[in-house]
Amino acid sequence: MITLVNFISEILGNTAILLSLISMLGLFLQNESFGNIFKGGILTFIGFLVMIAGIDIIVNSINYLSGIFEYTLGIKGYIADVSSMSGMINKTLGSEIAITLTFTMVVNIIIARVTKFKFIFLSGQALLWMSTISVSVLHANGIQGWLMITIASFWGGVMAIAMPAICQPIVRIITGKNNIALGHFCSIGYIIQAAIAKIVGDPKISTEDIELPKRFEFLKNSYLSMSIIIVPMYMILALLAGQNYVLTQGYTGNYLINSFMQSMSFIAGVYVLNTGINLIMDSLIPAFKGIATRMVPNAIPALDCPILFPYMPNAVILGFLSTMVGSIIGAVLLPIIGLPIIIPSMLIGFFAGGTAGVFGNAVGGIRGTLIGGVVHGIFITMIPAYIISISSFYNIHGVTFSDSDVIISGIIINGLILGHWKLITILLLPLISSFFYLRKIQ
Repeated sequence: MITLVNFISEILGNTAILLSLISMLGLFLQNESFGNIFKGGILTFIGFLVMIAGIDIIVNSINYLSGIFEYTLGIKGYIADVSSMSGMINKTLGSEIAITLTFTMVVNIIIARVTKFKFIFLSGQALLWMSTISVSVLHANGIQGWLMITIASFWGGVMAIAMPAICQPIVRIITGKNNIALGHFCSIGYIIQAAIAKIVGDPKISTEDIELPKRFEFLKNSYLSMSIIIVPMYMILALLAGQNYVLTQGYTGNYLINSFMQSMSFIAGVYVLNTGINLIMDSLIPAFKGIATRMVPNAIPALDCPILFPYMPNAVILGFLSTMVGSIIGAVLLPIIGLPIIIPSMLIGFFAGGTAGVFGNAVGGIRGTLIGGVVHGIFITMIPAYIISISSFYNIHGVTFSDSDVIISGIIINGLILGHWKLITILLLPLISSFFYLRKIQ
């Protein structure tokens, strides 16, 4: 029985397969021909693989930069990486987490069916991470078996509805439509950035409308404009690190040429990523109408954060950079208040920071993107320090959870069990304040 559940959970946790099956199901419910059903499923699958290929290129490039970054700044501490934490905890609680992931999706569909919140969360990995934090915290507090799975599944299903719902008013501004939602468990950070951006910024002065002198009009191409920021960043950090460091990491040849190639790989990765996103959107959204009509009327697919990148590419880069500035500030502040240092992550800075930048620009323009990004960076760097106790329980050292929704979920569940009301209040106050401040956005 457990083997069958694990097999089903692995299929459901594989986003490429899940999206393809959903695309095929949607076309089937619209009575499309076998050829169109097959075509829709395969193109969705290919689109996701192309998107993942782009992400892999970006990740490899950022990992190169992260090593130089940490070496140059001399920072040591905990790495916030939800993927690593999930992998290590799954060695202990793999079956329980797999069952929880399956029931989390069921709860998501039931809530979407019976309430006005019609979001179907399609980021399988994110749901896996939410299942991991819920199960691991409950297990660490002595709650086990089916009670643990039931509580964790219900929590995950509620979060799969609540986070897209909270973000949707701003997603509508970004996309100009209501046919997609954001399915990424860093949403609390995005909402906080948007609230700051709305206070300090002006959406009329957008990152995407920066006026350039005529001789620089070629930079209106987003990939070329990206290069004037990304290439110097890689080159300057390489110069600060020096030839010897780069060579000790296994790279051969001139270290400056290596850094230049890595910076251009980053930009190429963004291009591949956007190509995959376009394939997914062209195939999945029309097919999703079948599910919306039959299973969950008016259902809206909640997709991973890169789905928003093509709408405001300049905001993505500025959000990335400003989030990294905030992350460095956060890392400096942590030991001052007596908490372990969380090493700023270029990877989280790009994906979470880039998405937060899009949110900031949507409601606060350039100023909202930059100032809000710094606050966002401080926030996402400091909160992982409050969940390190879970890492220690599972004898995991040097790594802790990332992703604001995942961390806050862990803190809330742990706090409710142990009665840490003050900490819960302090952490929820920015979210609740931001939500009410932004609630009238249309």
